[in-house]
Amino acid sequence: EQAAQARASQLQQSNEILSVRERWLDITAAAANKLLSADDLESAIAPTMEILGKGINADRVGIMKADVSDGNLLYSRYAEWASEEQLDQTQVNKRPDFPAKVLGDRLNQRLGHGHWVGGDVEDTAIFPAALREDLKALGIQTSYSVPIFVSGEFWGVIGIDHCHTQTLLSETEIAVFQTIASCVGNAIQREQILQAREQAEKAILEEREQAARDRAAGIEFQPPGG
Repeated sequence: EQAAQARASQLQQSNEILSVRERWLDITAAAANKLLSADDLESAIAPTMEILGKGINADRVGIMKADVSDGNLLYSRYAEWASEEQLDQTQVNKRPDFPAKVLGDRLNQRLGHGHWVGGDVEDTAIFPAALREDLKALGIQTSYSVPIFVSGEFWGVIGIDHCHTQTLLSETEIAVFQTIASCVGNAIQREQILQAREQAEKAILEEREQAARDRAAGIEFQPPGG
């Protein structure tokens, strides 16, 4: 009888894991579809974060871009979504821009090397003291961040915050979360390629128009070095 109960318990745990995995895979598919089907990245980011946030009952989903300012690495807010419960507080509780040093060397190194960070904000083994205080001031109970890479380079992070409940993510959930971050990175890369192509085409068109104006004015066009 005990063996039967143990097998039943294992089966229930396996079904729960499969259910979580299936739900996250559905979220990933919906997010990827939104990113790939949109005409431009700006119109796709907000709906993508909403899909992610609502799918896991988060209070806030944010994308922070890593920029260098005066020689120091700074995380600046790129986009943010908040649940309806948080909407009244978004103006005062939005994640502010902050210097990377607040994360501490260990967390910055983990993110820069492609690893996730996060958990209970009270966990002193995870979050440095200064970062814990900042997160608690925003009403955050649990927070997770995974890195975004664009063209193989560290670009920033996407974070999930839970403010009303202490929600600890499983390895399976984090793995799918990382997949979504990869989708965002690919979408940003695609946008950059399209923008570079448009700029190149615009420059070529301007050169051709200038050459036509020069010919019309009877001025012999001399190419650079000619």
